[in-house]
Amino acid sequence: MPILLPDDLMVSVSGFRGRVGPSLTPELVTGLAAAYGAFLQADGDGRLVVVGRDSRTSGPMLMRGVA
Repeated sequence: MPILLPDDLMVSVSGFRGRVGPSLTPELVTGLAAAYGAFLQADGDGRLVVVGRDSRTSGPMLMRGVA
């Protein structure tokens, strides 16, 4: 299933940037994390992924979307 990215979501080599709620939702974060996990699994390299966050109030919501 393709992931539809909102127009106001910025995607760059350093990650995704957007306003939490309008463009960056738990569902979108879950979809992006699942797609990345599927990519790594298909690669078959057995890579470890470490997820970190900063102290912004949106951090717990985003972490739940990834976990």
